[in-house]
Amino acid sequence: MAAKDWAAGDCTDVTRLSGLDGKSDTELDGMFGAPARKATFRLGEKPDEFHVSLQNHYPLSVPANAKVQVQEWTWENGKCRLTVWLHKPAANWVVLENLRYPSDAEF
Repeated sequence: MAAKDWAAGDCTDVTRLSGLDGKSDTELDGMFGAPARKATFRLGEKPDEFHVSLQNHYPLSVPANAKVQVQEWTWENGKCRLTVWLHKPAANWVVLENLRYPSDAEF
């Protein structure tokens, strides 16, 4: 997948890109280049609708999961956005989840 391929076609729905889960931060950077925004947070800090898919992996009903650190990388291309969340289950950051969505999507 080339850097801008993720934004090709219709970007009117919220979807997931296949083939990203488990990719390392280095692989992700090589695929898409530097993101427009990067942030690091603990899951308990973001219990909102935009981040709800992360709770499929780390349910906040388990108190320890609120402390799990996550990186959020977001790319922008026109009106299309791609946000990828990475976690660090071992020595390296790897892709946990992603969303492709129009910039005017409401979560």
